[in-house]
Amino acid sequence: MEIKTAIEYLINYGLHHHLIEISDKMYIRNQYYFMLNLDYEPIKIELNYDVPEQNPELLLARIYQYVVTHEKDRKLKMNQDMFYAELMNVMTPRPSQIRQYFELIKATHGISKAIDYFYNLSVASNCIKLHNAQQNQFWYSPSSYGNLEIIINLSRPERSSHEIINDYYKASSSYPQCFLCLENEGYAGNNTKQSRFNHRVVPLLLNHKTWFFQFSSYLCFEKHSLIFSEQHRDMAINQDIFMAMFDYVDLMPNYFIGANTELPIIGGSILSHEHFHSGIHSFPIDHAGIRSTITWHQYPQVTSCILEWPLSTIRLQGGRNELLNLADIILKNWLKYNNPSIQIISQTGSQHSSLNPIVRKLGENQYQLDLILRNNRCNQQYPTGIFHSHQHLHHIKKENIGLVEAMGMAILPGRLKAEIELIIDFILNKMNVDDIQTNDCLYIHQQWINALSEQREHMNKLALQQIIEVSIGHKFTQMLECAGVFKNTPQGNQAFIDFIQDVNRDVANL
Repeated sequence: MEIKTAIEYLINYGLHHHLIEISDKMYIRNQYYFMLNLDYEPIKIELNYDVPEQNPELLLARIYQYVVTHEKDRKLKMNQDMFYAELMNVMTPRPSQIRQYFELIKATHGISKAIDYFYNLSVASNCIKLHNAQQNQFWYSPSSYGNLEIIINLSRPERSSHEIINDYYKASSSYPQCFLCLENEGYAGNNTKQSRFNHRVVPLLLNHKTWFFQFSSYLCFEKHSLIFSEQHRDMAINQDIFMAMFDYVDLMPNYFIGANTELPIIGGSILSHEHFHSGIHSFPIDHAGIRSTITWHQYPQVTSCILEWPLSTIRLQGGRNELLNLADIILKNWLKYNNPSIQIISQTGSQHSSLNPIVRKLGENQYQLDLILRNNRCNQQYPTGIFHSHQHLHHIKKENIGLVEAMGMAILPGRLKAEIELIIDFILNKMNVDDIQTNDCLYIHQQWINALSEQREHMNKLALQQIIEVSIGHKFTQMLECAGVFKNTPQGNQAFIDFIQDVNRDVANL
């Protein structure tokens, strides 16, 4: 496709998806011609408008290829990601325009319609990289806890807990200070930071403070979104956070909201900026069974239980005020709870215990609050975390078991796609596992390949692929079981009940 034709199709895409108006066409065309160093001349191009592009990726790729091929004398100062974002930014409305229109829709049609408008705009502007998300591999994996969800995410980079901690300490000296900060709107990016030229956010008032709402570029589940604080401040789990979460589901009752912990190893990929995850999705934890019921003194109207789930989870259902009060008491008790016989120690000079809260609105003044108990302590046997995915599972995923994983959705690194294909070829060709070199990408999977090879007789590629997927599901189940603080054993279950009784004594003394 000739470059000027590609530009006309891109402009047509912007019109079709309501990024621009007809009166903007000349202006947008001139912007692109200047960016691409093209000669200005009258436009005489006939387009097939009957089939508008559903996403701009193909057009962006063609324009980028033109620049790489024809502008050899002019050094391209940006990578492909930055170039795509800058092209789309030309057509993306300014933040003030988006926020004004968002508030107008909210006032006239309600916040649900306003969020739908913002989602459609985020997809159209390629801020949500829907094309990338559609390339992810997804399957369900049966387990004793129900069907878990497995995603190999091809666009999200894998980072270790060590790298996440390093980023936390670097944050104060960088610009923007982190991936979430408001300063990311329109930020060009560089070789180490993703371009955010076309990135936009909208404000929300939660617990009397300004927060900002954005959709995730990676879109791991339906309407995957992030809500971050106006100020760059460290993650925290406290009563103020609980209140902000309840305010959010009052605003958007069809969305869930959840928070990562504020601690390394058991926290998310960003520890330095207070934020939540949200979206419209029913996770495996939502379908978990009941291990045992709980009755709270002075809160008989609250329905509560310990979930049949690999991570130790308390579920509360009831009115807002009752759940807020109970959550605060449970959190305070968990932050000081110690049981060395099962390796739980709350502090050793630094705090080790925290929790993941998840809120859903069930009906008029009826809410569900899940509290997933977490602990990040390490010891000599488990230097990367006693209640973290253990070392023998890191070849599948070395990153933190964060909120989304804790709810039963594995977000696995994109490298696995190519590595699985290599493993299949390796096994079907009956190669010797001892020949794998230490610098070979299969080296980290050496023991796994050995185990899989025992099942290779009379096996075709499809059958082996299915066996590998089942095996990955089993490994993810083990990762979640590693992260459980009260193990599903007689000793662990009794300790969990004893903890609940300690909390109940505090409730009775109110």
